[in-house]
Amino acid sequence: MSFTIANAKTLAESWFEDDLTDALVLIWGNEFVQRIVNDKVWPETTYALANMVADTWTALPADFVRAVKLVDDSSTLETLAYTIKNGKIKCDYAGDYTLTYIPYPGDLATVSTNVPLHDAFKYPMAEFFIFRYFKIELDDDDSYNASTEYEYRYLNSLKAIYDKMDLDSEQDGFQIGLGW
Repeated sequence: MSFTIANAKTLAESWFEDDLTDALVLIWGNEFVQRIVNDKVWPETTYALANMVADTWTALPADFVRAVKLVDDSSTLETLAYTIKNGKIKCDYAGDYTLTYIPYPGDLATVSTNVPLHDAFKYPMAEFFIFRYFKIELDDDDSYNASTEYEYRYLNSLKAIYDKMDLDSEQDGFQIGLGW
């Protein structure tokens, strides 16, 4: 995972003759990561829950979207003895735990910041940039047709990636198979 918004911008600009501004592609790049891409491909992170008191609600991180697993640190085994509700977690037993969860991706600060997605998403992001560019320029039929074409392209590219993914519904992880 090592592409940037600038990489996707350069790719997009190679497909048509106009230049995209960094300010717009930064906005569109954040929209793509946070709103367009399926949350099952957002990276996981962990959160330490030290000295949990049994049956006591504790606040979750502000960026919490969904739990992947909760591990009891004393036994290093995954536990199902917990409840999550309204941004809080309650464990049935006291102890130290590590929560693996999916966070809501924060805004990417610059176009040179690494995008927290697999490299396979660079092409759909570039297509999304062109779609958004032509959507702004909808003053003639050519812009409308180009906008519609690139909307179709980025949606189909995303669908192709999702179809190739081996989504594990139990663990909410994925792998993209490589073809030789």
